[in-house]
Order: sequence, then C-alpha cells, then structure tokens
Amino acid sequence: MGGNKLLESLKIKECDRFPSRVTGHCNWESIRLIKSHLTEKQLKLFRVTCFGHFLDVSDMVLSGHFCRHILLRECHVKNTDYNASSVWYHVGNGLIRFSLVEFFLVSGLAFGEYSKSNLEFFKRKNSRLRRIYFQSSKVKVKMIVDWFRNLGHNNKISDDEDVVKLALLLFLEMTLVGKDDRTSILYWALELVDDLDAFNKFPWGTFIYSRKFNSLSTKAYPSERVIKVYDSKPDAYNVDQILKWATCLRKMVPSLLVHAMPDTYTDPSSFTVDRPKEGVPCQGNQSDCEVFTLKFLEYLWARKQFDFDENNGQPFRVKIATEIFQNSKEIPCVNNEPLRVNNAT
Repeated sequence: MGGNKLLESLKIKECDRFPSRVTGHCNWESIRLIKSHLTEKQLKLFRVTCFGHFLDVSDMVLSGHFCRHILLRECHVKNTDYNASSVWYHVGNGLIRFSLVEFFLVSGLAFGEYSKSNLEFFKRKNSRLRRIYFQSSKVKVKMIVDWFRNLGHNNKISDDEDVVKLALLLFLEMTLVGKDDRTSILYWALELVDDLDAFNKFPWGTFIYSRKFNSLSTKAYPSERVIKVYDSKPDAYNVDQILKWATCLRKMVPSLLVHAMPDTYTDPSSFTVDRPKEGVPCQGNQSDCEVFTLKFLEYLWARKQFDFDENNGQPFRVKIATEIFQNSKEIPCVNNEPLRVNNAT
C-alpha cells in the first residue's frame, strides 16, 4: 500500500480482481466533421463559443487496457472530505484524485449550479431547429451526423448561426456525452442551443462531470440492494406474482456475492424487488418477449436510455438473426444444402 497516510483500503482487493474490458463512447469524429464542413466564417463563430477551444485538440484514442488497470486501483481514503464527488486511485506509492477540480483543469468547461426543472422546461418546448432541419418527433445522434456529412450538398442552409448551433449539439452528443449514434439526443439541449448566450453560460462542466462520475467509480458490488424487473407486458402479471417468482433471486444473488467476495461483500440478507414502469417500452403482441428481453439486456449493459417501442419487434428479430448468421462458425444447412440469404430481405 506504499505507507500512504490517506489510504484506507482498495475498493476491490487484488485477490478479487476480475477479467473486464473498458470501452468508451466519446467520439472525436465530431471535431473532424466540424473542421471539414464548416466555412471559415462558421469556424470563427464556433471558436468563440464555450466549446471553441476543443478545435485545438488533436484526435485522441482511448487505451482501454490502461484505463482498466487504473480503475481496478480505486480506493477509499481516510479523510471523508476527500470522498465527496471525487474518485481516488492507488498508483505506485501514491494516490491520484479525479474530481471536479481535475475535470475543470482538463476540459476548460464552465462549472456552477443548474436547475433540473429548467431542463424539463426546455424539453417540453417545440424546437425551431428540429422543425426546420429534422422534421421528426425523434432526433437521433446519427441524424445530426448525416446532416453534417450532407452539409455541402444542402442548398437550404443560409444561416451561419444555425450551422454553428448544430455543430455545438453534434460535439455535445458525440464527444462530451458520448452517445451511441442510434440513441436520441438531449431534446432540452436542442432547444437550449437555439439561444447561444444561454447555451454558452450553461455549466457544462458540472453537467458532464455528474454524468461521468458514476461510470468512473468502480462498482465492487451493487450500490442498491434491489432487483429491478423490466417488464414489457406489465398488465399480464400483478406485483404479487412478480414477487413470488423473484423470491429465489432475492436470496440467491446476495448469497453468491458473499461466497464470491467474502472480504468485500458480507451482507447475505435478501434484496428487494422493484418493477419500473416509467420509460420502459411495452410490446404490442404476445410473441416479442424474448426479443425485448435481449434488448433490455443490451441497453442496460450499455447504460443507455430505452428508445425503442412495440414497432421495433420485427426489425430487432432480423438484426439478431443476421448477427447470429454472420458470427456463426458453421454455415447453416437445410436438407444438406448451405442456406443462402437474400440480401434484399
């Protein structure tokens, strides 16, 4: 432990370390798109915004191997004041900290307080930019990326300020928030960016840091003693039935944790059960249960918000079947003949 006076203990003991992989969704392609598609005048306008200094950042590549070794060295420190909104790592004979201070020094973003109720107010507005440039109730990150790639072929764009506003949104979604391009954008940000003065004054450093903090903090064991049941057919079974079926899991999960990590996890008492309803997609038939289960797992693992509904059942089936076929080591056969896939279907 190097004899450091502040060090209390590692969150994950060396004997409990596990195989893992670190991935990142922050994509610096946004800067390349902005530099290559904005005019000189538009780039000058972008440079004087709150994100303008990122134009000078060279392309960066995430070293997952390095990040994994750092994350596994997360530790508790003795002084509780050091634990508030910060993460500590034991490296060599010393401690390194990542907090709002370090994030400010690295990012150069503004910090301060903001009201979530204000964000909800912007979310409810009918964005002018959405009406003009996307004409869709759902705007996904990919739509903004495609819009920029086609910018040179779009003769409708005559407002330099609008181009800069969408460039700010592109950088926010792709790089700072780091979303998968299939997910929906932050709708309140689409409204907020239409007021450049308000957008530039918003404490983006605080907002982004609060989103990143939980992903940086290693979860040696569940922070919540609860099993969440994501049910795509909530009207099919009542709460008592769900609780009855989950009895085994409520007892088994903590017992397995105690057995697997006795030095870290010592509480064998049963978990509670929660069945979230808000924001959970529902299927429109009786046959998509397995498909929705797989998608719940995929989105929860990636920590993404659910953005699909009952209309996605068949497309998901095709996607899953295609991935199974493409990744299969053996070519499926029917009547001893190799199965051929019609690309048109």
